Amino acid sequence: MNVKEKILDIAEKDYKQFSASLIPNIDNVLGVRIPALRQLAKEVYGVKKVVSRILDPERGDIFAHFGLETVCPTKLTVEAICSAIKPMLEEKYVSFGSHMVRFTTMEIPKEFIGMTPVDIEYEENETLYAIIRADSTIEIVNNYNVVMREGDKLIFSKAI
Repeated sequence: MNVKEKILDIAEKDYKQFSASLIPNIDNVLGVRIPALRQLAKEVYGVKKVVSRILDPERGDIFAHFGLETVCPTKLTVEAICSAIKPMLEEKYVSFGSHMVRFTTMEIPKEFIGMTPVDIEYEENETLYAIIRADSTIEIVNNYNVVMREGDKLIFSKAI
């Protein structure tokens, strides 16, 4: 099957009609969705990595479904603005494909001293990720028997 045949094979009749309705006086629309076209380029031409630019971070899951990575200027702008206006909160945002995680560092509240991670009330999709001890060592919270001590800094992670 040549490239033209492969493109025609992934074309969708309903998507062709929808696309044609957006562009007046055009009758040669194929009706191929961009993620599918990029996936085809990946397969046909041996492209090892396809990166798609998207404007809506919510659409990243669609591209991830096809195994495509995304770059989202909207998400990057939000990260830059948050970093610029909230340095005192010690928040960092990290993107994993189409997903984002917020890491927040804070001094340990007095009421947390002597507690374990199980004793803390978390927000939805949040957990205690690590503890920076007073001696500057960092302890990743991989069990819930860790006891928080005076002088600790807590690093929380939250899926956004």
